[in-house]
Amino acid sequence: MKKGALTVILFAAAGILFLAGNVMTAAEVEPPKDGVVIDSKGYKKKRYGPITFDHAKHVNEYKEQCVECHHDYQNGKNVWKEGDPVKKCDECHDPNGRSKDTPMGLRYAFHDNCNDCHEKAIKEGKTDAPKKTKCTACHERE
Repeated sequence: MKKGALTVILFAAAGILFLAGNVMTAAEVEPPKDGVVIDSKGYKKKRYGPITFDHAKHVNEYKEQCVECHHDYQNGKNVWKEGDPVKKCDECHDPNGRSKDTPMGLRYAFHDNCNDCHEKAIKEGKTDAPKKTKCTACHERE
């Protein structure tokens, strides 16, 4: 092979690697910081204060997978995958109950997901997470 052709091939390969590296970096999503405050402003009547969710603890210590909480249901199947945009829960779940366009009211979506997971972890002896019997175990007082 001639020296000129080899040089062109090397530069082309370097260019492809450079572009691939930039595309992969752009696709990476930085996880939220600790202390994610879950607080919907859409409730007609608010009963309890917000919840501060320790995202890092759930991911790093409890080894929860992203799809345990994040979802995008299409045709009855969760098609959300890591790196997809994360919507606020009240974009799909109505804070004031269920409507024809929302699968489940916001309060029930949170309670079902969080409580079910906490109950399972408690039964398995993995955590001393708050039980669902006391609202103020999770909710801040207003």
